[in-house]
Amino acid sequence: MPSFTHLLTDTVTIAAVSGVSTQGDPSFGDQSTLAARVEYDSRIVPIGGGKHREVTHVVVSSTEIPLGARVWLPGDDTEDDGVAKRAVFVKSGSTPDGRETLYETRL
Repeated sequence: MPSFTHLLTDTVTIAAVSGVSTQGDPSFGDQSTLAARVEYDSRIVPIGGGKHREVTHVVVSSTEIPLGARVWLPGDDTEDDGVAKRAVFVKSGSTPDGRETLYETRL
């Protein structure tokens, strides 16, 4: 069985949405890290409701990054929430043998 984890040579830090304030602002949980492959890829993606958004990065990982999560790319200051990008589009796909699932997250 081939494994694609050797291609995930970068490390990203994520913080998933853990709640929403009464004003509608998200709050975030603790940070965690995961192995990923990060590439610059500028494109327009649908975000629902007939709306589209420009995204600049794609993160491929074996762990799903939830929509709306903050994502710090390699080299980013994880203490600075202002540099974190937000996950706006996630899709998954299985390897040809069906044994592994990879996730593609657009930021």
